[in-house]
Amino acid sequence: MKTTYNLVCLAFIGILYFSSCRQSTDRFLQEKPEPETLQSYLEFLRQDKKGMFTFASTGSLSGEKEEQAQVMEGHFSDKGRYFKGGKVKFGNHVLEPILNSFNNYTYDLGGGGTYGRNGRHAARDVFGTTISIELQVPVVSAVARVEGTKEVAGSLYIPKEIEGLAPVYNEKDSGTFILQEGFRIKWNEDAQNLKGILIYLEYDPGFGTNNFTHKKNFPETVRKIINTKDVAEGYVFKNSDLAEMPNGSMVDLRITRGNYVVLKDGENNYDVLALTTRNDHFMVKVK
Repeated sequence: MKTTYNLVCLAFIGILYFSSCRQSTDRFLQEKPEPETLQSYLEFLRQDKKGMFTFASTGSLSGEKEEQAQVMEGHFSDKGRYFKGGKVKFGNHVLEPILNSFNNYTYDLGGGGTYGRNGRHAARDVFGTTISIELQVPVVSAVARVEGTKEVAGSLYIPKEIEGLAPVYNEKDSGTFILQEGFRIKWNEDAQNLKGILIYLEYDPGFGTNNFTHKKNFPETVRKIINTKDVAEGYVFKNSDLAEMPNGSMVDLRITRGNYVVLKDGENNYDVLALTTRNDHFMVKVK
């Protein structure tokens, strides 16, 4: 649960150059709903549930595509105790429960803390597709014994993996981009993602050079969440986005898109979450 929370938190509109394209783009932006807020994700995560399954694709904005992992991890539980369910099916992937080193039954597709069993790209094919979901959920008695399973089904659109399009990294770069007013960051648009994009900024006084240059005067962590629509033009930073960050410090920038569904069996909730996030560090310059 904590891992999923951190993914969301760390989780998470441009001006066109040609006026001839601006009207059609503005009209398209208006057609997309307002982006999902972080609060909506947190409310989803905090609700009572009897099962949680998370698809995740995480990596660096400057990293090679093959370095990004695509995995799924999940479990059935009640009041903090894990229970053994039956088979679960996500699209073409059928998984059996595995007893882990903590003596808990879990499900993993390229996850489980290592990638040796079925590969770090085991869940790659589901991103950018709508998958059918079939869960054989445990039927638990009043004395906390599993008496069988029953099926809960649904579907979920798994957003496309985020690919950073700008700034462009190359061998001539010094390795540090300046994050300031007017700086544009771009990613590959996902037309089917209606929940938008979360851009997350964090100043950590103990990170890297901050420990020597800023920690003394700025000892507290500073965080900023920006919600924006998922469009090809990306996002142009405003000075107000950066005003709380110490000038000249290094900040972690994360771009996240996600989707989720709550499958119900009476009053019981079974949650499936999909996240793709990319991050890198930038130097902040506040005007």
